[in-house]
Amino acid sequence: MSKPKRIPKPPHRHLFKISANGSKGGNVVLNWRGNPVSDLALIAEKYHCAAKILMKDFTSRRGYNDLSSLPIVFLYRHSLELYLKAILAAGNKLAIALNRPDLYTDNIFDGHGHGHGLVGHLELLKKVFVAVGWNWDSSALGFDPGFLERAVKEFEEFDPQSHTFRYLIDKKRRPTVERHFMFSPVQFSQTLDPILSLFSGACMGLAVEFEELMEGMGNPERITMRRTTAQSSHAGDRAKKHQQTRKLSVSTQLP
Repeated sequence: MSKPKRIPKPPHRHLFKISANGSKGGNVVLNWRGNPVSDLALIAEKYHCAAKILMKDFTSRRGYNDLSSLPIVFLYRHSLELYLKAILAAGNKLAIALNRPDLYTDNIFDGHGHGHGLVGHLELLKKVFVAVGWNWDSSALGFDPGFLERAVKEFEEFDPQSHTFRYLIDKKRRPTVERHFMFSPVQFSQTLDPILSLFSGACMGLAVEFEELMEGMGNPERITMRRTTAQSSHAGDRAKKHQQTRKLSVSTQLP
């Protein structure tokens, strides 16, 4: 077994110094568990929080600068991308617990061959939802039919590699959006907020599913029963069961 790659320590820190005087804000500790993949959903949530803070600032001013929309869109997209990756990472755990190789992927971080792509993750994400008895159908989730998939596809069409709203120019010095490209940041955020909340709740729900599967590993009959339930039960019934037995505090109800 190869040893993990050692990250060299910089000889001197000027930007990332550790504070010894307990100044306001204190020090932060990153990668505290040694496995950042398990923190993808938490990281996604923080990018979403940052986007909402900027959005609140954007709407609270009497006037605004058009370019203020760029970091807002970038943060929303990054949050969406991380949530999709977090769900697939949870799917990898379920693949082992359920003995479902079809739920496993090694391509979480390359967008299934498309770098920072979003759409390439959707088919496997649907499988993960179905594996735990959740209905991917947007109408069952409180959205218009097909809305979730359309929203993700539209975002990728406008921003395939998370560069469009970062620079407004590509490597060949071409604009990444058409001249006088116009949109409403408010409507944009109001559309994406419930989607990101849904995916946040999905990450929480998948963690619960995995924990229960691990707890039942000593009881093969229980695992067989859960597999059958996950493959055949209706999303609405599963939602009621989760609400009654888990009482998870999520902002969007899961199917």
